[in-house]
Amino acid sequence: MRGLRTLAHNRTKPKSPEFRPSAANADQLARNEVPLQSAVYFDDMYVDSGMQLDTLSRVGNSHYWVTNEFEHDGLHGDLVFRHLYDEALNRGDLESLF
Repeated sequence: MRGLRTLAHNRTKPKSPEFRPSAANADQLARNEVPLQSAVYFDDMYVDSGMQLDTLSRVGNSHYWVTNEFEHDGLHGDLVFRHLYDEALNRGDLESLF
């Protein structure tokens, strides 16, 4: 466990006097330019959907699909992935890849 403590301490140690992890990360996330597509399971038994939507509202260029259809079932085969992929494709987020 000592090794993990050292690792955790080194990962959170300020690298400069201006280092403010929460503020810096929030600002950077708000400026995000990389398209982000996610599924939010509205009645998720593990993760509060309100918290998910609040977080996504603070991340630039984020898009989401709110559904109750699959609960906390991840990709549910390829149905969820296909839906998210099609949304990104139709929005033009994948143009640079093709």
